[in-house]
Amino acid sequence: MPHKDKVRVEVGFDGGQIMNSLIASTSATALEEALGNPDIGTVTLDSSEGALIVVLAHVAYVKRHTRGGQIGFLTP
Repeated sequence: MPHKDKVRVEVGFDGGQIMNSLIASTSATALEEALGNPDIGTVTLDSSEGALIVVLAHVAYVKRHTRGGQIGFLTP
């Protein structure tokens, strides 16, 4: 999967654990949609580390990072 089709997400869980991962943008969208549907128990994310199964009942928050939101210097 090309890097441009991936997005970095941060998922916070009950109990304070946090997961950061580079996942397919389609997986990030599926995660956001699944959080709004109480009938869905888990969602599988296609990440650079492999498949990640997230139990939605334990998710406290999700942050989807934008490409332009990185800290650094711009060169003209």
